Amino acid sequence: MKFLLGLILGILIVCLMMDSFAARQYTISRESIVSFEDESLPAGDIDFNLPGYTKLLRKLYIEHEGTAGEFVVLFTNEESETDSFTVDLTTDDSNYAEYFTDGAFLCETVNITVTKSDLNDFKIKRLIIVYDVEPLV
Repeated sequence: MKFLLGLILGILIVCLMMDSFAARQYTISRESIVSFEDESLPAGDIDFNLPGYTKLLRKLYIEHEGTAGEFVVLFTNEESETDSFTVDLTTDDSNYAEYFTDGAFLCETVNITVTKSDLNDFKIKRLIIVYDVEPLV
């Protein structure tokens, strides 16, 4: 049923809003340590509630706050292949949108890591991943 819905819609959009995302906003302030690695994203690998299916991650949208510095969002699949996005807060001060390298990042599961290594204030409000699902063979 979930797969059929994916075929009908063509593209699935998922907001990583486990429980109450508002309670899990990512914030770093000047009082925080210099090196930051997000620990409030879901632990372990994410399968988008479609285990065993190959997903083609197409595009990443990020809503955030901050006006200086940068942060990196790293995607790692089950084959240890990676794709990363560096968000420059001086030019992308509230919204960021970018396609994955080569237009798609293949995975059955993916691990997402957010890192920041400066003292500038920053908050991620929402991560949205646009992806397709390939049929089981």
